[in-house]
Amino acid sequence: MNASSDKKPTKVEQKVVVITGGSQGIGRALVEQFSDEGYKVITCGRSRAKFDNKNITYASIDLGNPFHVQTWLSDLKCIDIIINNAGQLGERGPVLDNDYMSWVDVHKVNVNAPFFVIKAAKEKLVKNAIIINISSSVGRKARADWGAYSVSKCALEAFTDILSEELEDAIVFSVNPGGTATKMRSDAFPDEDPSSLPSAEKIASIILDWVKRPAELNGRKLNCRDELLF
Repeated sequence: MNASSDKKPTKVEQKVVVITGGSQGIGRALVEQFSDEGYKVITCGRSRAKFDNKNITYASIDLGNPFHVQTWLSDLKCIDIIINNAGQLGERGPVLDNDYMSWVDVHKVNVNAPFFVIKAAKEKLVKNAIIINISSSVGRKARADWGAYSVSKCALEAFTDILSEELEDAIVFSVNPGGTATKMRSDAFPDEDPSSLPSAEKIASIILDWVKRPAELNGRKLNCRDELLF
């Protein structure tokens, strides 16, 4: 938070984590693993989803609508962790071949939504809250034929860099999961063998481990593949 913020929410005994895009893939794996760790998990997605664990509260909302996001988080008193995981692939191919509406929709989910979520949560963040933005290798280095997805993830990296400097009482960093056996990956690479990739559960476990030892992670650009080498 900035220097003008002189009062932080009171920390409750059960930690609260907000995870976007929790209905499938890495997001769902994160939701289930944080819930198993005893966190109160607030999550959302575009489609309906069911969870058996009572620690999980799921909502189907439009993350590209700031009023939906504000309403979604309005009842929370304090937030310990935010993971902006929701992502949209959009169209592969030359960037200027991207359809107008596809371009806009990708940026709504990949850039606008993280801004809306963090802005809505700003006054609810506890001291040393953790904010994780899920990025991509094509966000770390822009790449041809990845269209709006690469542009949006590069923007997300810039947003993360700025937040890591501006939010004095928070730990902000980005995570590049690398190729993972998810639906989005299969949409991007339909001919790839998913068994050759780490599972969403494995990637989620790496992120959870970082959350348990966040010292000196502010501003870092972490790669899950680096952890898989050990």
